[in-house]
Amino acid sequence: MCVEGQDKLGDNTCNCHTFLVPLGDHGGSICSTPLFNPVTPHAPPLPLGQLNLPDSRLRALLLKTEGILLMLYEIAYGKDIKTFLWTIFYVVIIDIIGSYISLLTMLYICLVCSMTTPVLYLQFQEVIDSFIGKVSEEKNNLIDVFKSTVASKIPRATKVE
Repeated sequence: MCVEGQDKLGDNTCNCHTFLVPLGDHGGSICSTPLFNPVTPHAPPLPLGQLNLPDSRLRALLLKTEGILLMLYEIAYGKDIKTFLWTIFYVVIIDIIGSYISLLTMLYICLVCSMTTPVLYLQFQEVIDSFIGKVSEEKNNLIDVFKSTVASKIPRATKVE
């Protein structure tokens, strides 16, 4: 039986639950085995000298992480309302799709699309570019019509400088 601070096999501390396993003709503890008392390796120290170098990978990673955390902070506190609304919109779309399709199926569809879309674009690049050009022109025409008919009738406040 394993007593806190000492076991039958020596003076090792026992940080696990007591498990009695018959060893031969008497009961023994397996508390000191590496399976139940693993040795945690010490992490190497962070190379702080690399943070001062302008082209350091560690510095780039920390700056990227800081930028992502700042963006998430601004979204969460409503400072960037446009991104906040887009985030809500995407979460609702994922929720609606997720109610009909399982997560594994969605991941499989995303994998297949990410693997086939570049190949299809390279094969049909001219056709796709011409179609996107036509759609973009049509979109611009619709926006011009909207601005001339609807947006021009909305009264605007004068800008004070």
